[in-house]
Amino acid sequence: MNYYSKLQRVTSSAFPHLVPNRYRELLRVSSMWRLLKLLKWQGFHQQSPDPWASELVLFCPACPQPGINVPDQDIALSDWWFARTFVMDGNFKAKHMLPKNAAKEVSLMDGNGFMVTLAPYKEYLTGTTDFIVQKSDCNNHWAVNQANAQRNKLESTGIGGCARVRHGCFVPHAMVDFQKGEQQVNMDYALVNAMHHELDPRQPVITFYDINCQYSKNLACWLEENRYLSLPSGLRIQPSIGLWHVHGHQTECFARYAPNFIPGAGRVDGEIMETLWSSLNIISPSAWGMATAHRQELLDFQMNDSNFLKMIRMSSALKQKFKVAKQSLATIQDKFNELDSKVPDGLHWLWVEQELVAQSCRQNTPQAMDIYEVQLEKGKGANSIEIDLIHKDHSFSSSRGSATWIARALKVEQAQIVLAMDTRHMDARATEADQLSISCWQDQLQSQIDALVHGAAQFIGNDWQVNPRQRPRSIAPFNGDSNNETDDPFLPDHPGHQEVSDVPLPSYIGVQYFHDMGLGSLVEQEIHLRQGQANDALHELHLALMDKAMIFYTDVWKGGNYKMTTQAWGWISNADAMVQWHATIYCQCPKQLIALGAGEDILGKYQELNRADLTVSAAIADPNARGHHNDTLAWFWTVDLPQDSAMNDRMSECRQINWACVKY
Repeated sequence: MNYYSKLQRVTSSAFPHLVPNRYRELLRVSSMWRLLKLLKWQGFHQQSPDPWASELVLFCPACPQPGINVPDQDIALSDWWFARTFVMDGNFKAKHMLPKNAAKEVSLMDGNGFMVTLAPYKEYLTGTTDFIVQKSDCNNHWAVNQANAQRNKLESTGIGGCARVRHGCFVPHAMVDFQKGEQQVNMDYALVNAMHHELDPRQPVITFYDINCQYSKNLACWLEENRYLSLPSGLRIQPSIGLWHVHGHQTECFARYAPNFIPGAGRVDGEIMETLWSSLNIISPSAWGMATAHRQELLDFQMNDSNFLKMIRMSSALKQKFKVAKQSLATIQDKFNELDSKVPDGLHWLWVEQELVAQSCRQNTPQAMDIYEVQLEKGKGANSIEIDLIHKDHSFSSSRGSATWIARALKVEQAQIVLAMDTRHMDARATEADQLSISCWQDQLQSQIDALVHGAAQFIGNDWQVNPRQRPRSIAPFNGDSNNETDDPFLPDHPGHQEVSDVPLPSYIGVQYFHDMGLGSLVEQEIHLRQGQANDALHELHLALMDKAMIFYTDVWKGGNYKMTTQAWGWISNADAMVQWHATIYCQCPKQLIALGAGEDILGKYQELNRADLTVSAAIADPNARGHHNDTLAWFWTVDLPQDSAMNDRMSECRQINWACVKY
């Protein structure tokens, strides 16, 4: 039952259908009552001039507004504590159907609230063609790529505008209607109107927008070319992205646009607009079929009520935030002082200088903020290293083709490991077809080994033999997870081993033989290729563990029924087999690098794998789960960091990043 039906029942409970229809009159009176209430709140009376744009609604009492809550004189408005922060967003649930009698509509407060004045806005849209929408060069942002999406039979596909980031108040006269998607031509109009509301151009301005990495690129140039819009002279806008959305962008967007590194932004998430939409969406579906003026007034009244509720609760909320901020500041200062005291003076002043340069250049050159990110350098794989060795073959004393021969030998060794794993998983229930497949695989593998031995004469002669100390009698698969940790009822446990054949590699024959024969270059080649093999194995290990974690999260824990859960455990068994394959391949690499006499700089990079390193826990699938705040990743998740003679520089870089993060 709606409000009008209730009035009918109160008027005549026995015969409500006989009550005269006065619904149109009720709507007219309610619209007039809302206008009179707003005029009374703002102090207007019969002798007052007509209100200007945005004069009939409330705004945030805590935002620094020169001449209102900030003195006009003797104040450095350019300081960061006078910064104004705005969040921009769109809401596609506030649609509006095409009006039936638009010419007969009468608006009582067009442009006096949060929605912009219709006539100038339509003139702006008619005279401004939206710029060519380019595909996002960051991640696949829906707002960018769907900006020109068509919606038929709608006057408005939604609304968009600005609000205050810190206190969550809508900005007056900064809410616009969308005609298609979330186009830049619409958001530009909302932003410019927000910049003209009680703002001094000397104040720093920070804008939060989900797609600011794309939106802010050419904003200044586009506004300069637009004859309808202009920003206040001297105004500087610093773009930012909310913490929830910035993690969906490319890695470099975090340091460039996250509020963590912007002075004056404060500890905000930049996503308060989402909570404002949720309360507005309670009433917005009711306005889909309303007249344009009626819908505009209804949305204005709802947003004004939201600002009113913020205002009456502002003092208690600010006192609570101030109390928490004081406690947090003391803790952060202690942590920063502890970290800062361990930094040498020369390095300290160097970091401060780099910080000042980055902050001064970030507005025009966001790439300057990349100093706050660790520059990862992915380790080369076996194929890449093999290509490099082939190109450098002339610098070695060995015959041409030795790098390819060693790489082929490593692949044969790797195939033996995989065969050993498959043989281990076979049990007494294996069919004859399974046994035949394994036997054929063994024959093919032996043929490849025979070809390697035959080709070895070209590079190392015929007098070689495998060192008994390095002879690989069997391969014991690496057990990366225990059944107790995964509760997997399908994991087999058969400790059988697969016999392996000798491979004519320097790591098996012995380094001394190659040095005596003047073939030390082959040893160096295998060291390089072993590193590539280890990098490839760790990369595949990353993928297998992530795959296993996602199966746990999406199919085991949220399976929904017994059949799906049972099928998911089969997928877990396959994923765990992949983990063990690549872990076993990796474990072979450090052993052979030791046999090759690799230096400590190489051996230190490839550490020992432990069972706990390969455990899939709730922290991987749900990083916000309780009890995992202090959990750290296993060492091999950051193995791509260079660890060479520049280790001190790398450690310095990591310390600098932590120093900057704690400081802000």
